[in-house]
Amino acid sequence: MPKDGQVRRKKTQSKDEGSVADSTGHIYIMDLRPAKIAQRSRIIRMSERGFSPMDIARRLGISRHTVYTWLNRWEEDRNLYDRARSGAPKKTSAEQDESIKEAAVTNPSTNAMKIREKLNLKVTPRTVRNRLHAAGIQPTLVVKERLKGKTRLQSSEH
Repeated sequence: MPKDGQVRRKKTQSKDEGSVADSTGHIYIMDLRPAKIAQRSRIIRMSERGFSPMDIARRLGISRHTVYTWLNRWEEDRNLYDRARSGAPKKTSAEQDESIKEAAVTNPSTNAMKIREKLNLKVTPRTVRNRLHAAGIQPTLVVKERLKGKTRLQSSEH
């Protein structure tokens, strides 16, 4: 969860407004958590001032591996941002994502399993819930309550 109104960018393989490409073609994610960039910057500055990687690691409370990673990255391409990672490919198309959203809006009392069955999707209910979450839709939680011997359905919406 981002802190203090900061936004996390999705990992991406292609260049978009949240990424930067260098002269070698590497794509980097713009890391919006300044503490990481500040620490990487301190590693470089301390190295330039003559501190050994062991001393840098000890003083900053990080591993030698981290120090070497960022010193090497700086030497390679003068960049302190994270490189883009591929991640897993999406299991649904944009059209299927839109159909999932439509099904939830049309029938607010439905759930992910019913949407999956209705649309004949070959994905897990978790994937359907992920698509609803990405669309900003909070699935309706249907709760059974016992009131005076009767069962009533109550939807909890946030």
